[in-house]
Amino acid sequence: MLGTLTRCLAVYLTVLLALGVAGTMLWPDAPGLTAVRVATLLLLGAVMWTGLLLQSFGAVRPAAVVCASAAVAQSLALLTGLGQPRVVQLVVAGTAAAALAALVCLLLGRATAHR
Repeated sequence: MLGTLTRCLAVYLTVLLALGVAGTMLWPDAPGLTAVRVATLLLLGAVMWTGLLLQSFGAVRPAAVVCASAAVAQSLALLTGLGQPRVVQLVVAGTAAAALAALVCLLLGRATAHR
């Protein structure tokens, strides 16, 4: 199960990266894709993919709690001026992606989750 999910997520993130590069190249005066911007894009993509995966298996509340908590944490950090905005977004997205990945492993790794 973990191998299949990893392959699906990898393909999704590859397509997302290709679209990000294409959009940056086609958009006039778009900021460049730095390492931080690419990492944030891919982490946000992982958050969206795993959140939607959990919701499709009926784990709506855990996914919503993680995403809402991430939104609140990022908003509070930016409103209070804690840290540089790009770094805050990277840390929050990484934390949310890790939390959702753990939930996927916990909730979807059981045979009863697929009934």
